[in-house]
Amino acid sequence: MKFIYYLTCIGKPSLNKKLFILYKNLLYIKNNIQQNFSIVVNCYSDHQIINKFLSKFDFLDNIFIHYKEGILTEVWLTNPYNNKLNDYDYILYILDDVAITNININKLINIKNKYKLQLLSPKVKGSTFNYMNSYKELTINNAIEVYCLLLTPDDFKLFSSKHTIDNKWMWGVDLLFGYWGMNVGVYHKNEVIHCLDSKSDKKIAIKLGHEYIRKYGFNSFDDIEKFYKYVIKEIVVD
Repeated sequence: MKFIYYLTCIGKPSLNKKLFILYKNLLYIKNNIQQNFSIVVNCYSDHQIINKFLSKFDFLDNIFIHYKEGILTEVWLTNPYNNKLNDYDYILYILDDVAITNININKLINIKNKYKLQLLSPKVKGSTFNYMNSYKELTINNAIEVYCLLLTPDDFKLFSSKHTIDNKWMWGVDLLFGYWGMNVGVYHKNEVIHCLDSKSDKKIAIKLGHEYIRKYGFNSFDDIEKFYKYVIKEIVVD
């Protein structure tokens, strides 16, 4: 299996805390999959510090660092290394303030393949919505908050195609997976923690999110949930 860790964005503020999370996550993945892997890093500040930090991990086969000032989609959607993902079997797409506490990559891969899930998230403690952490088994969803996703290269392309640079905080996209007919889920027996408070400018993020969802005929986030409930069903996984 060729595996790659995709760090969506990293930079100030709280860079030292984020680097500590990254340090622990990389060691966790190495111990979990028992093999070397690669990393893509999208950084909007301090790329030299981050590059030096990553050079110490001898189990990283390839380190692809993209530096661009901006916010989320302004950075990762413009990453020229995104085409490198085609060389890998599985991608862990993860935010810089998400700490891994209990995930089994091979188990997630098996669940993803068995249920043909295009996006699979572990349970997320500290998520905005309870549906990301209030079940016991696998939920099949219309919506999942984007903190940590297991993807294939084709899934990444589909996921990326739903985002725009203008909607830079990505609000609203997570509510439309069911509308688009995408098969997504949350495996609640694996867990990550969202550690830091969001630094999003919520007023602008809401405005941009509303502009985005209007393209699909919705006027508010609540309008989407009326037709596409967050959780479709829960499945007991063998």
